[in-house]
Amino acid sequence: MGDRSLDAEGIHLLLHEEGRFLAFLRNRLGNPDLAQDILQAAYLKSLEKGSQVHSEDNIVAWFYTLLRHAIADHFRSGQRQTQNSEALELLQAPEDPDLRNSSEDCVRVAMRSLRPDDAQLIEWADLNGVEVSEISARMATSPQIISQRLFRARHALRARLQELCQSCTATKCLYCKCPGNEMP
Repeated sequence: MGDRSLDAEGIHLLLHEEGRFLAFLRNRLGNPDLAQDILQAAYLKSLEKGSQVHSEDNIVAWFYTLLRHAIADHFRSGQRQTQNSEALELLQAPEDPDLRNSSEDCVRVAMRSLRPDDAQLIEWADLNGVEVSEISARMATSPQIISQRLFRARHALRARLQELCQSCTATKCLYCKCPGNEMP
């Protein structure tokens, strides 16, 4: 293999295995279109990172590793989006003012029961829309640590809401009937 990119023989070998790569992706993703998109992105990445392959004997194994990483990245980004949208659904108010007030009260009560740092992170990120990079700059720590702490804080908030509201959380607090919205 070349030092900078895949040579023509390596590219041909990868293209020859396209059917196997697609089957591998479809089995793990369950969506043929998504499998095709990820395969195309992986082909592009292989052109950029082809210098990592030291012999043609391991090019297919190397490409499968690239595909596994692409699948993990896809699911990771999907989880992040799902977590962000769930948090926003909990914190955004429905149209009915009575429902809005009761569900907001539950969230605020649950947030008061969190550690102050966790409540502050949720307030900044989810209520005020501050980016993780800006929060990390404010707190003088890495964005990765802030992301981990924010994940844990959201998880704690969700668990606390489930304790406080039990049946209401099944409807994402849209029809909150918590008595008095007071902490036990």
